[in-house]
This record gives sequence, C-alpha cells and structure tokens, in this order.
Amino acid sequence: MLMDATPFVDPEQYLILQAVDPAAPQTWEMSVSDARLSSDAMIEGQRPPVEVGSVRDLVIPAEHRDIPARLYRPGPDPAPLVVFFHGGGWKVGSVNLSDRPIRRLVADTGCAVISIDYRLAPEDPHPAALQDCVAATRWAAENVAELGGDGDFLAVGGDSAGANLAAGVAQMLRDEGGPTLSHQLLVYPVVARDFDTDSYLRFGEGYFLTRKAMQHFWEIYAGPTESPEYVDLYAAGPLDGLPAATVITCGLDPLLDDGEGYARALYEAGVPITYLRYNELIHGSWSMDGTSQGAYQLGVDIAGALRRAITLNRPASAEKTPTT
Repeated sequence: MLMDATPFVDPEQYLILQAVDPAAPQTWEMSVSDARLSSDAMIEGQRPPVEVGSVRDLVIPAEHRDIPARLYRPGPDPAPLVVFFHGGGWKVGSVNLSDRPIRRLVADTGCAVISIDYRLAPEDPHPAALQDCVAATRWAAENVAELGGDGDFLAVGGDSAGANLAAGVAQMLRDEGGPTLSHQLLVYPVVARDFDTDSYLRFGEGYFLTRKAMQHFWEIYAGPTESPEYVDLYAAGPLDGLPAATVITCGLDPLLDDGEGYARALYEAGVPITYLRYNELIHGSWSMDGTSQGAYQLGVDIAGALRRAITLNRPASAEKTPTT
C-alpha cells in the first residue's frame, strides 16, 4: 500500500506504484536466480535502444578473474571515457540492466562508456564487486586509446549500488595513488548502513525500493552488521582530494538522505559538486524513462551535468583562442 500523502508523486509513476502487487514475492523472499530473472524482466519495460556509434562486448584481464564488460562509443573519434557500474543492490543486474540509460548518455554527451559486469552477492560478497570495479577502472586507464578515450577525461559512474561502487573506487584510487579520475557520476547512491534516516522511514515502503530490501542487500554483500571501508562511504576517512562529483537524488527514494548527505559532505570537504534532486520521482527513475516524462527529463539532466563536467575539465590548451 502507498502512504496516504502521495499527491506529490509524479503522476505517471503513481500509476506504476498503484499497479504493484503487494502480495508478490519480495527480493529477500526469492531464490537468487528468481530475483535475477525478476530484475531482467524489468528491462522489457524500457524504451527501444538508442542508436550509438558502436557497441561491443569484451573481457578485462584481472588478478581475481576475467571481467566481462561492454563498450559503447559515440563514433570513431577519441572521446571522454566513463567507467560505469550498474545498480541492483550488489545482488542482481548486469550490463543489460543499464543498457538503455548508457546508450542515452553516450548519444547525449559524446562520451564513450565501458560498463562493467562485476561479481554479485551472495555468491561473491564484499570485496568481490569492489575488486572487479577497481581492477576494471585501472585497466581502462591503462588502455584509454584502445577503448576510444581521449586521455583528457576519465570518470567513474553508477546508479544505486553501482554509484556506491563508483564512489568507493574513487576513494580507493585516491588512497592508493591513482590513476587520477576527472569526475564521479553518482545517481541515487547507496552511502551508509543507516536504515533510520528520515527518507528510509518515510519512503521505505510503497515507493518501489524498500527499507527491507536495502537491509537484505547490505547483509548479503557486506555481512550482518559490518560497514567496511569504501562501502560505507564515510568509513575511509576524510573526503578531501576526491574528484569532482555529480550527485543525483529522487525525492521519494529511501536513499534520498544517503545521496543528499554525501553531496553535502563532499561540498564541505572542498570537492566541486553538482547536486540535482527530483522531488516527485522514485528510486530507479533513470531506467524508467519510457514510463514517465519526469524520469526522461532526469536522463536529459544527467547528460547535461556530465557535459558540463567535461567542459570544466577541459585543459586550457584545448580552449580556442579568439582571433584578432
């Protein structure tokens, strides 16, 4: 059931929430395979894929395993490069889950994006996913030209648990001497193991992502009570020295306070920050652009924020000098 006070929900998303069967099995009640099948079924509700220059699957060699990935390029010319990590509570999802949002990002920004199929819990709990994401980012930095990157802009990004991984990668690379990142794109990130924030208590039931689901995801990934460094994004110490960030939150999301608090903490640490909040939208809206004009606009604005970040990062030598 929805909470009583719902007139501020995006009207198109309100219809989606009303259609949810409250008797349907929840993610923590399903087998792992059924939970992943349910997640995969969500892809069918996305709009048709956006055409980009090229898409190819590849494998990244790494210490712990070979990591599957998918590379999207806007065209043949070198472009800014983003290493992307999909959402899904560290339990479900794949490069397929984020395929449409990434295609839109590539088409709307001119970036190349390499999307990483990291290991999932519960079979592979922490630190497996983070190890894969760090290894993939380091490999991307070493192989920028092969991936179509321009060498001027290397970012990490993700949504939900993927945004947690992106932020954790940024922290770990800062602490371990690089490579240097230009930016971090964090879309409704998981930040800390605190299920008693105002947004968890207000929106933890009836707004797509639930408080119980997040408790389940944290337990299978990080353990029953643990808050490891680089998973709890406050556990590794001060936030200064991190790359500039774009943080996106949705106003009807249990993770609203996670993302808003992290954006504030980054700002207070002196990290350049762009923060965008969408009061009428629910968690996962970036992948719901076929269901809501508000969700579609969120994707437009994410691309705009990334284009701005690329412009601000551009070396002074690349700026055109006015002729006299």
